[in-house]
Amino acid sequence: MRLLILFVTLLSLLGFQSCGNEEEQFQLIELETTGVSLKLQNNAVSLYGDIPSAENELTFVAVGKNANLGFLYDFQIGDEVYHINKDEYDNPDHNVAVSGEWGCVELINSNPYTTKIVITENNAARDREFRLRFGGVYITAWVTIIQKGNVSNENVKWDNIVCNQLSSNELFIGNQYLGIQNWDCIGNPPQIYPSAVFPETTFAKSFDKEVNEAKRPISLYTDFSNPFVSTIKQPSGVAYQHFVKDLIKSEEYESNKQPHLHLYRLANISSVENLSKIFPDNGTLAKSLEDIVKQKVNAEHFQNWIVGEVVFKGFSVTMDAPGQKGLFENSNIQTKGLVYLRSMTYGATAYFIMGSNLPYDEVKTLLSTPSIVDNAKEKLSKSAIILISNSSIDQNAALSTSFEALNAFIERPYTKGSYGYPIYCTGCYLDDNRFFHFNEQNE
Repeated sequence: MRLLILFVTLLSLLGFQSCGNEEEQFQLIELETTGVSLKLQNNAVSLYGDIPSAENELTFVAVGKNANLGFLYDFQIGDEVYHINKDEYDNPDHNVAVSGEWGCVELINSNPYTTKIVITENNAARDREFRLRFGGVYITAWVTIIQKGNVSNENVKWDNIVCNQLSSNELFIGNQYLGIQNWDCIGNPPQIYPSAVFPETTFAKSFDKEVNEAKRPISLYTDFSNPFVSTIKQPSGVAYQHFVKDLIKSEEYESNKQPHLHLYRLANISSVENLSKIFPDNGTLAKSLEDIVKQKVNAEHFQNWIVGEVVFKGFSVTMDAPGQKGLFENSNIQTKGLVYLRSMTYGATAYFIMGSNLPYDEVKTLLSTPSIVDNAKEKLSKSAIILISNSSIDQNAALSTSFEALNAFIERPYTKGSYGYPIYCTGCYLDDNRFFHFNEQNE
């Protein structure tokens, strides 16, 4: 009897030991992939990868010592689970195993086991999750694929860190003409100045089709506490440049030349492919930034993408409203639908795209501190940043790839000798002097 009890006890101990080492019995099926980069997770057999919201074609080829078990066992999207018959790999007439609105799974070959998944574009803002299990119970690979949501189909949700309100009459023009230095994206600043007249269809957009008619003299003034004031007898772009040169040399400017932080905000976007939502009026800039990120950053290493906008506001130049005789010397000119530029505000801007595996809320907290480098450098060391910054009148932004550069811009937004470039403007209709707004144009 004692021998029987001892035998049972030994069996129990062996059983517990076997359970304790069960995780060690799992073996990973190695997979070579195209269309997605997989990263090994905490346990020995779980893999993770993410893909953009666009249509994707992924292939999985089993390799290594466990390749003979590299067939797809089951596939899950949302609540739908599909069990795959591995014999179908050898059926040339039926290689599409399952399909749906999300795409399809194709069983390509059994030697080696090759599986292809075609995933349709994700037009929803929410991410899609796909789960795949290859092989059996212990010799296996559990794969999770996250397809990012399409943030371009919803408004970008900005989180303001610093936000100083302006009049609704102020129109932001700080990024629609921006280019990037030493890149195939050249700045295209419009030739604008107070009193310049344009059709309402091009005002604060392309700024083309200027109405070049002789004008009456105008008075200009700055927004300094002690304003710089001047009169231009024959208003034109050249005459305005002479005014600016005199302004920059003045004592009034010397005591008011430092810009102040006007706007600093962040947004969580799902993919760099959604940068067009950040720059809807400058598709060339959005595409160039996307290309730069893909060239300089291994995008597959990061799960989260954050965009930041930093705007520094300098001085404004405003013209007095035209008198009863109007702006043009020829009072017979038809003024309906014409808008003149009433004011311009100069400043500097920076935009950055950051890839990180930190949660967005943690990144937002780290970037909310005034001294980004000193307070957050260590935690952000494994994140990547692409930064463009500009204070130049030619609107060709400098490109940087460090958090130190972002910190330097916040500390000193103007480059040497720069007084900023037009980032805001206001316009008024010539016929009744009411302010121009985009939403009134078609009324």
